[in-house]
Amino acid sequence: MSEPLGMSIDIGGELPAHLIDEFLHAFDEECVDITGPTTEPELRKEAGKKSIKWYATANYGECDDLKTFCRKHKLGYVHHVDALAECNASLTYWIPGMRSETYIQSNQDSDPVVGVNEIKPMIDFLLEYAKTGKNAIPLFVGTKGLEDIIEKCSKKPYQTHQIIKKKLNQLLPGEPKLPPFTIKE
Repeated sequence: MSEPLGMSIDIGGELPAHLIDEFLHAFDEECVDITGPTTEPELRKEAGKKSIKWYATANYGECDDLKTFCRKHKLGYVHHVDALAECNASLTYWIPGMRSETYIQSNQDSDPVVGVNEIKPMIDFLLEYAKTGKNAIPLFVGTKGLEDIIEKCSKKPYQTHQIIKKKLNQLLPGEPKLPPFTIKE
């Protein structure tokens, strides 16, 4: 079964010139109605300024072969899939150095969507921490969703700020900044 969905993919990094045809072919294999550079001259014209964004339609908005090509050749990407009926919008990204792609449920504007139940315990902890400092830590032992940070804060209270910051980055991820898309001759 197939469901054509709108998508966009923003790509940055250095593409070796001898891979241009293979790169453009990856788009043609999975995407239709492509807006963005689809020929070598168009790609060369866009290269060097910033990352390049393409819009297209694909099966369920996915372009797995293209993303695999990007990871293999160390091209970072931010991929957004539009919502439609029973399909939620999503945002995935990968930049060189990451072990795997990050998936985030998003709204139609590519803004991450975070569930209230995921973030509420952290907000409660932050408010209590602002009021009572490190005395807040024992009050949240056993709180669902905070087990890992409360344990770490209990063992290393002098690192509480860094532990909280890391957890907030997990709960509220942001898109990475991509380098310019360049072609290496």
